[in-house]
Amino acid sequence: CSSDLTKTMKQVQRTPMGIPFDGLPSTGVAWAPSLVNGQYRIANTNSQGGIFTWSWGGPGSAADALERQLRIPEEKNDTTVCEFSLDGKHLFTAGSDRSIRMYDLEAAKGAELVNILNKGVDDDGNSRPAHSNRIFSLKFVSPTTFISAGWQSPIQVWDMRTSKAVRQITGAFPASDCLEPIPGSTRFFCCSAQKPSNQIQVFDYVQCREIVEESDKFSLACDKSPVTAISYRPEIESLWAASSKPDQIVQLCVKTGVAKNTVPCGVQLMTLATSAAEPTKVYASGMKETCYVIEQQ
Repeated sequence: CSSDLTKTMKQVQRTPMGIPFDGLPSTGVAWAPSLVNGQYRIANTNSQGGIFTWSWGGPGSAADALERQLRIPEEKNDTTVCEFSLDGKHLFTAGSDRSIRMYDLEAAKGAELVNILNKGVDDDGNSRPAHSNRIFSLKFVSPTTFISAGWQSPIQVWDMRTSKAVRQITGAFPASDCLEPIPGSTRFFCCSAQKPSNQIQVFDYVQCREIVEESDKFSLACDKSPVTAISYRPEIESLWAASSKPDQIVQLCVKTGVAKNTVPCGVQLMTLATSAAEPTKVYASGMKETCYVIEQQ
């Protein structure tokens, strides 16, 4: 992979979110795991608590344009992340008010707030607060379990059956959408944009411990560059990482931790996204409304 394989994307549609949300930053985007009525479903959040869902028929279809389906305001909450449940029936959001909201997308009105999660239990079964500051990242690791990460708080492990954080993991320094599950295991990656070391860590969410030898392997390949985003593609045994100072994308071999390819980008990158349909491609967004598509050759 080299810089001549980097392509910028052309904007084909810009859809306003509607007053009073027009012109505000979109802070999170999620794709539903399956089609709904033959169309893709997409959710996004913005910095003033606006939650939106959209439908899209796909390229070349009769509905080849984003159409807004739902708009849900969350007052006094700067939302930063949204995520669908693995069956696509629920949407979860989180942000500055330290709570995770669960919406039923099959409700009669299109979406209904059915739960607000902000409590955990300690080893003795006593109630405790979950997050103490804003939440940046949320990912499902099984149909009944998800993990969440936030500023100055341990990573929380949630049990959907009790609506409680049943375990917590210390030692991480999340500051972005930093969590990436490892399918078929109880482990996950976590990246940090705050530190010049331990930028990519590997944790076990059942044992609630860091796999130190794995963390060291991946962080060594990043030298001292903070990592702002990661995306794992098991099909090609690769972990894509966006780093700053310098601003670049690095493709890491999961088995060895060695950097296979590096692509300079020239702007600070904020998010990475990959797809099982095209595992050799990574989509990166950054400052100055920049979006790159990078493909392994």
